Parts: sequence; C-alpha cells; structure tokens
Amino acid sequence: MTDLFGVEGILCAIAVLYRPLRVILSLFVNAVTVPRASIASWLQSQCSALRVAVVFTVFATAPVSVGAEPPISLAGRSNQELLEIIRAGRTDRDEYLLPKKQTALPPDFWTLPPREAALALIRTNCSEETKQRVSFSIPDPLSKQAPAAGEVGIRWKGTGSGPMGGGLTILRAAGEKSQLAYSAVELEGEATQKQIRAAVNRTRSVPLPPDVARHAFQVIWWLARVRTAGEAQRRSVFVTHETRAAFWIKPGTLRHEDVTLRRAELGDEYGEEFDADRHAGFADFIIQEAAKQRPEAIERVTESLGAGVYPDAGFKFLRTRQQPKSKEDVDAWVAETLQILTTEKYRSWQSIAIGNLVPWQEPRRYPDRRIDEALLEIARQNLSGSHRFQTGKEESAFTTAAAARALASRDQLEAFPMLMTALRVMCDSNRIGSDDLISAAALLASRHPQLRPEMLAYLRAQLSDVAGSDHSTWTLFDTVWRFDFRELKPLLEELATASADELEYQLASRGDPLLPRGRRFHAPRKILLAWNEPNPLTKLKLDAIYEASSTAGFQPAELLRRDFEALPQDDQQSFRAFVEWMKAQTLPYNWSPHRVEWAISPEALAAAR
Repeated sequence: MTDLFGVEGILCAIAVLYRPLRVILSLFVNAVTVPRASIASWLQSQCSALRVAVVFTVFATAPVSVGAEPPISLAGRSNQELLEIIRAGRTDRDEYLLPKKQTALPPDFWTLPPREAALALIRTNCSEETKQRVSFSIPDPLSKQAPAAGEVGIRWKGTGSGPMGGGLTILRAAGEKSQLAYSAVELEGEATQKQIRAAVNRTRSVPLPPDVARHAFQVIWWLARVRTAGEAQRRSVFVTHETRAAFWIKPGTLRHEDVTLRRAELGDEYGEEFDADRHAGFADFIIQEAAKQRPEAIERVTESLGAGVYPDAGFKFLRTRQQPKSKEDVDAWVAETLQILTTEKYRSWQSIAIGNLVPWQEPRRYPDRRIDEALLEIARQNLSGSHRFQTGKEESAFTTAAAARALASRDQLEAFPMLMTALRVMCDSNRIGSDDLISAAALLASRHPQLRPEMLAYLRAQLSDVAGSDHSTWTLFDTVWRFDFRELKPLLEELATASADELEYQLASRGDPLLPRGRRFHAPRKILLAWNEPNPLTKLKLDAIYEASSTAGFQPAELLRRDFEALPQDDQQSFRAFVEWMKAQTLPYNWSPHRVEWAISPEALAAAR
C-alpha cells in the first residue's frame, strides 16, 4: 500500500491520468467559446480523444492489476544463480539426492574385543532414528568365546552376460597360515556357465596378518549372534545378480545359499533389520577392510572371459560389423540386420538390431522403407489394444519400446494410433517401456498439428490425476516440457510449488493414499520459469539446465536446437560459452550437459556415435 499512496505512487497516478483529465477539462472550457453550430462536430472529436485516453489509461494501469503482471526476467542473473534456481527444490526424499553415508568401522575396531567390536560396528552404522527405535545385543553368556580359527566365505553371483560374471571371497583365520582367497571374473563377451564357474573357483590367495584375520573372523562369528528388540522397519532393495550370494561360516552350521549383500547403514532408507542379508553384507565389508591391512593392495579382477567370443554369427554381426559405406554395402547390411531382427532365435537381441538400423544420433541415416515396415510389424504385434501392450517378458517390452522410439524419430505417423491405444490400456503391472511410449507419441504430436489435440487430451487427463497416473510425475512433466505443450500451462500452474522451499511429496507408489492431497511439484515451477522468461538467451539457458538435469532416455529436446538457431550470432557464441561452463560443473546427481551439446552441435553429435 505504501507504493500506491507514497510520492512515487502519486506521481505515477498523475502521469497516467493526465491525458483523460485534460480532455474532460477542455469539454467545459471550450463549451463556452465554441459556436452552437460546431458543438456537435467538436463533441465527436473530443469523444474520440477521450476514448483514446481511456484506452491508454487501461493499458498503463494493467501492470498493477491482479493477474496481469508481466513476467519477471532472470536475464541479469549469473550462470551459477540460474543453475541453482533450476536445480533447487526440497523433497521428502532429499536423502536420495545427497551422497550416501558410507559404511564405516567404529573407532578402535581392530583393538576392541571381538564381541564388543561386533556391536560397535552395528551401532556405528545405524541412523539416529534407528538407535531410538531398535536395540541390539548379544545375549550369549559372557564366558562364551569365539573360535580362534575358522573360515568365512561369500560366493557372489554374476549375470552371466557382463560386466561381472561372479566372484568368491574366503577369509581363513589359521594363525601364521591366515590368508584371503579371492576371485572376481570379468566378462568381455560370451562365456558359458561352466567356464564362469571354473574361473570363479580359480582363486588367488594372499597372506593376512594373523591378528587381523582372527579378529575379522571372530567379529563376523559374533555378528551371527546379534539379537534385536524393538520395531525394526524392513525395506525392499533393488536386487541385481551381483548382489546375490551364498554365505557361510565354519566351524558351525551357518550357511545361507541365497542372500542379498546389504552393506548400507541400518536406517529408514534401506531398512533396520539385522538379518542374514545384513550379516552377509557386513561380513563382506569387514573382509575388504581386513584386506586393506596388508601392505600391498590386491587386484580387483582375477580373470577376464569371452573377449572376441560370440554365441553365433548373427550376434557377432550385430556387435562387430562396421558401418557400411557404399550403397551396395548398405543394402546388404540392412538386409542382414533385418533378417536378424525378424528371427525368433534372436529375440533377446532385437533392440540391438533396432539401435543399429536407427541410431539415435541420426535416425534417418538409412532411408529404407523395409526398416519402417519391420518396426511397424513389431508395433502391431505388441501394441494392439487386444494384447494390452505385451510385457510378459522384459525383452519383449524393451524391444517394443525401442521400436516405438525408432518409429517416432523416423516420423512414421502410422505408429501414432497404436501408441495411443497402448497408452490407454496400459496398467500398473506392465510399465516397462511406458516412458518410451509416451515420449514417442508426444514427439509425433509435437511435429504434426493434427495429432496434437489427442495427445493433449491424454496428458491433460494424466496431469489431472497424477496420483492415479500410470506414469511417474517426472515423466509427465518432462514430456510436457520436452515437446513444448504450452496449452497445458494452466494445469502446470495448479501443480507448481510456490518456491524451492516448499516441500514436494514424491509418490512412493501408484495411488499412495498416505500422501497429502493437493501436492505441488518443483518441476512445473521450473518449466513455467523457462516458459515465462522474455529474454531468449536466458530462456535457452534455463531450458539447457533443465535438460542437463534430466534422466531422460529419449533424444535431446528439439526445442534447444530450434531456439539456439533463432538467436543472433553474438548470443549463440554466449550460449556456446555457457555450455562449456556447464560441462565444467561437477554435480552429484543426474548431471549430463553433453545432452545440450548434442542438441546444438552437429560435431558433438557426430562424435557421440
């Protein structure tokens, strides 16, 4: 209110109202002197002037009217400030964006009595909340002693197809003969399970200091006797083959054939239970720390298998055949790749064949109609409404997603109805590849106005019920931004946080009833900042930071190239310098400025091949 009624406000009001007041005053002054015969024409001219003055007044006062404020430009902000604006935002899962707390040894671990060291190790690696909720103890009699010699073994399992095939770690506490036997098998190509098992069993052995080996073994032995009291919370973890293992301790009967190596802190994020999985994970950690007590470091990989070995000629062709150069070579290469793509025995490798035929850097490199026909046939088989987007097998889903991306990037309009049908019948149990489907459909709709209304209707329905959507909120917002669907701006305004300080509640699962209603998200606020930015160079910088901060698996946003090419030469140079500045920034979470470089630089895109 002080701005309205202060000196500046009064001067502003006088300036704004000066012209209409002058016209009104002249009506009274001139009415006395103007002849009656001229009054009609004089009034008409003055009314016209009055109308112009009123229009001027309305537009002059518009900026102070509610809802009519012009966008505030960020053009004066530094690069660092723009970076912080786009990447800022509090969430209820901020810990995921921060460097993880590493499992650590307690102070004096190697000199504490083994029983005390076992409990100290657990308590050191507990969150404060867990310490308040759960207690850990070893209820065995104090007179009980751990064996002076023994063995701890961990055999972890690889995928069988790379990059690691498996490994074995055995700590043997045997006085002066204490040792660590270990293997870690790396796969550089195809190898049979028999070959992998044989390589894993070919362990290398290195001596360990007797006191270190005995202490490590006894601590692990005592960890098997830890008991908990309280309300420990369990959390599921993402499991890979490399985290699955067999675990045993000798002497005794402790043996687990299938555990998940969980070395992380006991807390809300990874669970608070000290069970067989945690025991095996902490044992693995202790053994690695024991190895560090040696004067020399041990080699990480003991053997590599499969270099230059392929299961058959078809897979070797996909992996090793050089890019064809002449027209004759191209025709033969495309025909051979299509043969592999359409052969059932190569079903697991179809996505590789699609990537070769339709490279993301140059999707129309091979303008062969046979490629499009083969991709459309995959789409017809897997995206029809009656089949409900076949995802019974992951390999089928990934192939379908790769075909959808390729068809959209090659601008095949025939794929759009199939993509939309698949999106509408999609259910929560078959979300593999769904991000690729919505991105492929949106890319086609962004290029063809006749497809836009249907895509907008779908996105509008998803954004109107983000909790019930089959897509993650990040996917929805990224799709709206990446393909420039500004018609959805009102919905984004409803979903946007007011500032970076407002807490964003992320979905734990689809339709989670525990989350507060009317949730707001940071991504829409950032998108709106870019959309509302009146300065073209600054807008492009905001978009570039948004792109570099994304985890999109789709091709770089076309709007970056389009807006870059519209800049004057001087601003283009400034933006190139900005991209170099971005590449020099080291950020801890999903930071890929090369995506921006690929979007604006044909040279960088070619180098990415």
